[in-house]
Amino acid sequence: MTSTSSLAKLAKTGVTWRTPDSTTHLLLLASLTLPQLTAYNLESLLDQHPDNEEKLIASGETWQIAAFADLYAEKIAKSLPRRADYERAQRLYAACLRSGVEEEYFKEKVEELERVWKERGE
Repeated sequence: MTSTSSLAKLAKTGVTWRTPDSTTHLLLLASLTLPQLTAYNLESLLDQHPDNEEKLIASGETWQIAAFADLYAEKIAKSLPRRADYERAQRLYAACLRSGVEEEYFKEKVEELERVWKERGE
């Protein structure tokens, strides 16, 4: 049996969404890659609950945050660019940069995002 404090901790490190029948689900972030996010059609996962993006960033899971940032950057590059996607990708890449992990890699990702947005943005 899971304690209430354990459930509270899980809720802080996962993202939640509600199905049409009002059932709430919790997805623990288990380092899903960009191809997995796309394959499982999870593009809208961060929009399903108001604080999912904040929970993702608070998780401190740099590579999971990066996978979602890459997802939004890819949407901008491959489809009709939306400012909301651009701003979310920026926030997620900024969280990755703050982590101190692979700073040069994430600086390049931000530069590429800005270049694509300049070419294709609203």
